[in-house]
Amino acid sequence: MWRILIALLLPLNCFAQPIQVTSAGQTFEEAKLNGFRTAIEYKLGTIVISEREQRNFTMVKNNIQTYSAGYVDSFKILSNVSSENNVTLLMEVNVSESKLRDFLLTEPSNTHQFDNHKHQIQIDTYFYEREKGDDLIKSLFQYYPKNAFTLVQKPYQFKTDVHRGIILVVPYEIRWNYNFIVALNETLKHSQDSSYNIFRPSKGRIIVEAKDPKDLLMGNRDVYYFNDLTRMKLVRDLLIGENEPRLLLSITNLHREVVINKCVYPRYLSGRQRSFYGIGQPGELLIHGNEIEKFEVQVELGRGKTINIRDINHIELSVTRNKDCHKNRYR
Repeated sequence: MWRILIALLLPLNCFAQPIQVTSAGQTFEEAKLNGFRTAIEYKLGTIVISEREQRNFTMVKNNIQTYSAGYVDSFKILSNVSSENNVTLLMEVNVSESKLRDFLLTEPSNTHQFDNHKHQIQIDTYFYEREKGDDLIKSLFQYYPKNAFTLVQKPYQFKTDVHRGIILVVPYEIRWNYNFIVALNETLKHSQDSSYNIFRPSKGRIIVEAKDPKDLLMGNRDVYYFNDLTRMKLVRDLLIGENEPRLLLSITNLHREVVINKCVYPRYLSGRQRSFYGIGQPGELLIHGNEIEKFEVQVELGRGKTINIRDINHIELSVTRNKDCHKNRYR
């Protein structure tokens, strides 16, 4: 059993500028970086990711991550108190939200003099925010595709083919797990780095169309805007390629040993029905959250009177990743 909880801790004072923070560390640089992160979280709020996983009623994972979308524009050291293994700083920090509409971190106060120290701080905190935002997305997609989809295995069918072969047919129904869609919406909402502007369109966008299966309404169409195409590529790469969904049919015997293991492509990858997602240009990604696939997996058990089905005890159909199927035979 697993679950992800996403909470937003709102900023205490969105309009406080600059912000005074007290921070500590074993070194001056560590204390300074801790102060920057505190100022960013104070100004822009923090997303808290609580990731829990239980197996056999035992907690095996309980990770907490935080993320704030901002970087330090400028700062001033007001006081510096040092001891043998500790540095305490009082700083005045100016924080900017990480919206890359023009890819402009700052405008120089002096046209000819390059402010190395100021720009290095901006770069360090900017890339720290980028990495934390990417980690936020990766944290969600570690459960993809296994827990991102709801798979219903239907009663199997026992058939023969035109060559007197014995065929095992396992019908199924697969759709997006709505809980995953909700978590995806929250993650994209807080990791997007642009917004809608008719005069300055963003470089990319991710559209999520979905509705709660329990709801009779039409559902929502949420759009998230990005100027950071590296982050767009990250989401695309986590959806497809080696992470792309496959269906794994496992048949075990009375000793729980696998006697047949077969990976197959979901039907939507054949182009015979609408996909669960649409990937066009590098700056466009569409999630079809309401799509449902109803199809079947077939496996030939053999031909003639010598077929032995006594070893078959349990039939299990599951969702797995493409890279975990590379040793299995495909339909």
